[in-house]
Amino acid sequence: MLAVARASLMHDENAYRQEIDPNPGFSGRRNAALAEFARAAQLYAAKVPTLSEDEETTTAFESWFHAGLGACELGAIDDKNQPDPRQFPLIRAAILALPGESAARHMAKFANGLFLRMGNLNPSVKFRYLKGGFAIVEDHEQAYEARKVYDYYKDLVTEIKLEALIDGPAEVGSGKPFGLFVNLRHTREIERESGGFRPLPPEPEPGQPLLLQLWPPPGNYRDKFTDIVKKARRSTSRSCPSPSRTRR
Repeated sequence: MLAVARASLMHDENAYRQEIDPNPGFSGRRNAALAEFARAAQLYAAKVPTLSEDEETTTAFESWFHAGLGACELGAIDDKNQPDPRQFPLIRAAILALPGESAARHMAKFANGLFLRMGNLNPSVKFRYLKGGFAIVEDHEQAYEARKVYDYYKDLVTEIKLEALIDGPAEVGSGKPFGLFVNLRHTREIERESGGFRPLPPEPEPGQPLLLQLWPPPGNYRDKFTDIVKKARRSTSRSCPSPSRTRR
């Protein structure tokens, strides 16, 4: 498992470097780390014929899967991580390529672990985790419990919609402000079950009663949303070439 440890270190170091100093080299380094996970899985596959059933493990495939979701540790995966869905069919192919009946045993063990590992996840990434997991195990019977949760989430996301509408003309000059409406739409059934979504209240002003200052609960969702939008904008700006570079 030294190859798995090496891949994990490469992946985590790259994520840390990107956090403290974002730069365009992130994608290349991440691809190199993911390729190392694939190599670790190949090294394990070569040893499988010499292992007893008790010695078989899905660690190499699970670690590769977690890295494809955005972090080597499940608890570290959050909505800021960018998943790489290209890894999931590669993981499935690597498991199915194991020799003899070991392929079926490893797939069953991986499928069974999908539901068991969910307790270590942040709630915001559980749907992403299950979607990626089922790209690997598909309709495996050992993933029955995970499938029930996944189907529930799929129903849920069809009943809630995030909508963005431009306030005014679609053409905006450089450096000029523009408006954007962000709406959260939901079905009547969701409103009945949840009691409805309250509008995000403004920041409490000095001198307001203590009760009002405690609402919303700790964690300002308005500020979080603004921060996410700004980060996405900076990321897009770095990835898009300037007009002068395009002309050259």
